[in-house]
Amino acid sequence: MFCSIIRSSKVLEMDSTYLLRREGAIIKLNMGRATRSGVGTMPLFRTFATRLFLCNALPVAVTDTYESAAHRPNLVALTSAQAARIEFDHSAKNVAAKGVSFHFKGTSFTAKARKEVVLSTGTLLTPQPLELSGIGNSDVLKKHQITPKVDLPGVGEDYQDHILVSTTYEVKQGFVTYDNLGYNDTFRAATEAQYEKTHDGPMTASNSMLSYIDLYSLASSGKIAHMHRSLWEDVKKEKPTLLQKEQ
Repeated sequence: MFCSIIRSSKVLEMDSTYLLRREGAIIKLNMGRATRSGVGTMPLFRTFATRLFLCNALPVAVTDTYESAAHRPNLVALTSAQAARIEFDHSAKNVAAKGVSFHFKGTSFTAKARKEVVLSTGTLLTPQPLELSGIGNSDVLKKHQITPKVDLPGVGEDYQDHILVSTTYEVKQGFVTYDNLGYNDTFRAATEAQYEKTHDGPMTASNSMLSYIDLYSLASSGKIAHMHRSLWEDVKKEKPTLLQKEQ
């Protein structure tokens, strides 16, 4: 994998992939393919002069998008709310969404729609309100006493979790790392000013490699089963949320 180090405002990419190749690692150019086990690149859209894939890019992108449309009278953004289920128009011939029930600060509400409902709550949360609304695999829904409205077997399937492991190390004196962006206000201000002026410098760089390793290649089936049991034991100790109670 790559380690990005800054020296005299220049980012040096220290290629250590030869060590991975020597150990038999599979190097891939596209980590977006169906089989992701291996080592591949993390693309950055530098052509647009924006840090789309860096850790702090999402809040910036959301803020910019919202601020450009915040003046619209038909836009209301409600934070800290969680969608529970889709409300349907039962008088329609086909299944038609007419609103969304959601939880906000411990209370349930329903937002009605005159035209359409757009559900975009990410990989983890999108299947949940769909299934609670009766959209999904009929066998799964019936098992949990949910009346199926649309038999859509793909909902909630093919999810693959992964473990994230990062490396921590010390560097020799004379090198400046990205830690300085968090601890050195002067350095951070200078790099931000450079990026705003010329769209280059340390703020445009990032670690450029990642590796997905199949857990079954690192641990036995028995060990993984033990990890699953331990995880669910911890989950059961947590108090259920309003959305979990509805399930």
